[in-house]
Amino acid sequence: MTSETSILLPAAKIGVFAQNAELRQNVQSLVDDWRFARIQIDVAEGDVETAISLYEKVDAHDVIIIETDTVDDSFVQRLEALAQYCSSDTAAIVIGPVNDVNLYRKLISMGVSDYLVHPIAQNALAEVTAKSIIERLGTSGSKLISCIGAKGGVGTSSIAHTLAMAIGEKFQEKTVILDADGAASYLSVSMGGDPTTTLAAAAKSAIAKDKDSIKRMMVKASDKVEALGSGAEAFLDQIISAEQFEDILDMLMEEHPVCVVDLSKAPADLRRSVLARSHKIFVVTQGTVQSLRSARMLLNEIKQLRGEDDKDVSLIHNMKGLFPDQEVPSSEAEKALGHEINYSFDFAPKGFPAQEMEGKKPFSNSVTRKIGEELLKGLTPIMKKELSSKDDAGQGKDSKKILGGFFDKLKK
Repeated sequence: MTSETSILLPAAKIGVFAQNAELRQNVQSLVDDWRFARIQIDVAEGDVETAISLYEKVDAHDVIIIETDTVDDSFVQRLEALAQYCSSDTAAIVIGPVNDVNLYRKLISMGVSDYLVHPIAQNALAEVTAKSIIERLGTSGSKLISCIGAKGGVGTSSIAHTLAMAIGEKFQEKTVILDADGAASYLSVSMGGDPTTTLAAAAKSAIAKDKDSIKRMMVKASDKVEALGSGAEAFLDQIISAEQFEDILDMLMEEHPVCVVDLSKAPADLRRSVLARSHKIFVVTQGTVQSLRSARMLLNEIKQLRGEDDKDVSLIHNMKGLFPDQEVPSSEAEKALGHEINYSFDFAPKGFPAQEMEGKKPFSNSVTRKIGEELLKGLTPIMKKELSSKDDAGQGKDSKKILGGFFDKLKK
């Protein structure tokens, strides 16, 4: 693994066509490589003819890996036929039977991303594939989502936990969630574990680039979601600095497409640093005058912090109806806040309270699932490139263009 490819790869689709069972298995194993967390890999038993048959019906993958037993003129001709069904920027990797320097040079001069000789080691296959994806799509950072409350007791942590679980299940994205509160965090328990570390210990490991230690600090909530198991601090311990928290974020975001941070009780400097770099912010409030007053101040401060830009800031009216006689009507609240109330969730004892009392994980009952699914609607337009549903590789053809670089040169 080189420094160039030691990154979380951008979302992409890989199509593999191979007769060799070991090769197909090695490609499937790439899903266990953290760099490929956003990659959809479709493996078919076959060859270039199988690829042609598929792409006559659906759009081509971003990267195509084709195994062949022959590398003569007939194979090149079939590649030309395949080109008619591929987009102009699709990348191609060919795996052939012979180690021939002249053949390698010929294929590379045509524009092939790489030519490999079977059998190929899994680490070499991963490296070549990663390079092709980077050349095809460039690099793309993870998405950072912050949840912050206008005041204490408005349900910010419950919202953050539910959101992380919803992203993992519905978008099938590898997601990590952190709580910036230290000792008062109940994140680990909410996710089905116990506090295993402190933010200070996590920061120390992050600064040392000790990924193994960080992995041991994680609480696995589901196949796609894990939480940093902080909360083992003493209540009188000082919470880490903003710079230390940034170190933790930077390391976790190398391996997770989505990072959710609960800022409900974080120190001011830490809040500022995380809010400034967040791709999406959820501000949680209740409908009382006191809570709305705090929400207005917080919304204004976030807008100033982000250069008068609040388009990626959503306001949640949580636990609506808990204080029916003291709540300000939504229309009046929006006018006073100067901001739309994007989500309104009724107070429901069978939702978050029941879930916690029963010891169940977030996003596990009908009420909390509905809340999580509603929140995802606000994420999709902002993060649709990285947070896309794992749909099939194409739903029809827009054009019959040449395959980028390789097929382009073949046809000239």
